[in-house]
Amino acid sequence: MSVFAIARRSASELDTVVFSAGKSDSAEAVAVFTDEKRAQKYIFDAGWSESHTVARLESADLFPWLCALDRDGIQYLAVDPTRTLQLQDGLQTMLTIRSELESAGERLCGHIQSLKPASDPALLLEVALHHCQTCGKVFRVRPDAAAPICCGQPAERAAADAERLANP
Repeated sequence: MSVFAIARRSASELDTVVFSAGKSDSAEAVAVFTDEKRAQKYIFDAGWSESHTVARLESADLFPWLCALDRDGIQYLAVDPTRTLQLQDGLQTMLTIRSELESAGERLCGHIQSLKPASDPALLLEVALHHCQTCGKVFRVRPDAAAPICCGQPAERAAADAERLANP
């Protein structure tokens, strides 16, 4: 799964455009897009076709990028903004970067805590781990079971693991 950002063409590393998050607020935001065409339209509408391009951020790239934005004091992600609404100081959909990082960290900590090793290997049961690309929910199912359906699509198999049997 990918998201898309606007990046300067001349930069050797990902250099995204930082915007004001609102006219009365000194907070800053970075635009992210759910679709590459929306990002391209924003670039075209802003007149930036020569100086900017669309950067694809895969899932593994997103977390380090968000951490870097947070360290730089950027507070928000503007999701699928439009140039017209921005120029009119219209409302745009925003996510708070720090909250998203905390949520991802809490989800990972919970997953780690749920995988404490069993004291007796005979009490372990092999399971397949699946996760929903849309909402991030994790499923533990038998390795031969069909992928669970979540958010209208099959969850992707992430790994195999072992779980303690509840009643040996």
